[in-house]
Amino acid sequence: MSMMRKSISNSKTLLSTWLVLLLTVTLTACAPTTAPGLNVSTQNPPAPTTPLGESPRVENSGRLSLVQICAPTGGNCTLAFVDSLPADNVSKLVSDYFARTARTPAPLVSVESNCAAGWVASVLSEQGTVLGGGILHAQAAVCGHPTSESAINKALDVCDAKTSGGCRKSTRIKVVWGQWTGTKLAGRDLEPGRPYEAWAYAGGMVCESPVPIVVSPSCSNAAASAVRAAGVTFP
Repeated sequence: MSMMRKSISNSKTLLSTWLVLLLTVTLTACAPTTAPGLNVSTQNPPAPTTPLGESPRVENSGRLSLVQICAPTGGNCTLAFVDSLPADNVSKLVSDYFARTARTPAPLVSVESNCAAGWVASVLSEQGTVLGGGILHAQAAVCGHPTSESAINKALDVCDAKTSGGCRKSTRIKVVWGQWTGTKLAGRDLEPGRPYEAWAYAGGMVCESPVPIVVSPSCSNAAASAVRAAGVTFP
């Protein structure tokens, strides 16, 4: 009888041990696993996206200024464009450029306007003749226009306003235009403060001609057509 009890007791013990082992194996098989070497608590979050309606930041931003450059005495002025960085002192940048390259007294420099991205244009007009009593010079420059046509017309309008309509009735004229896209230009890095004419920019063209406009190496057929379309047809 005693031996029978021991056998039953041993059977219960073995059954309990087997059940524990089976439960352990089952729990292990169901437990979540992590790939070796991957720490899920330190995974990088997804890269942020640009909010709807916003443009990505442009790091290559620059500034274009229309400047007037005059002799130290205040005369013999000319208009030109200068590219710079937003924090630059444009007048000093231009003065330093002339001091560096021309080794002459620094000119008087004033900023006429800071340009929005778009088309820029300038006009240099000669009216009259030496034999007829003298030559009158006039000039104008504009920037930030949506098309080359609007920039050319506006530059001529400004010049006409200075001369009672004389620019579109010039004896000789030089019209220059190009497009500034709003990004930093090479001039700031290569030659800080250097003044440029409008043709130095994208799509730049120039027409320098007696009036009526004549097609020549200094005024291509396309440039001549654009200037004629703007009303320079005198006489």
